[in-house]
Amino acid sequence: MLTDRQRDVIEQYYEFDLSLGEIAENLSVTRQAVHCALRQAEALLENCEDKLGFVRKFDELEKAVDECSAFAESGDMKKKLAQISEILRS
Repeated sequence: MLTDRQRDVIEQYYEFDLSLGEIAENLSVTRQAVHCALRQAEALLENCEDKLGFVRKFDELEKAVDECSAFAESGDMKKKLAQISEILRS
């Protein structure tokens, strides 16, 4: 969905916490080019999320697992639900 440049900008900005200027320097482009790529990528990802609802579904699933954990009686069931919860959060 994202271009290589957009993916690179998103990664550097959100995962490595670099400034727009630092990213621009890394990619040998202007700060404005980085800003535009970032905004376009964010808009595209938000549009996809609106259509697909992965974040909403994830939140609902996480809540359901937490609710099941509260009602689980066996130790094995609680362990399994804890494993599922950990997978969801990683």
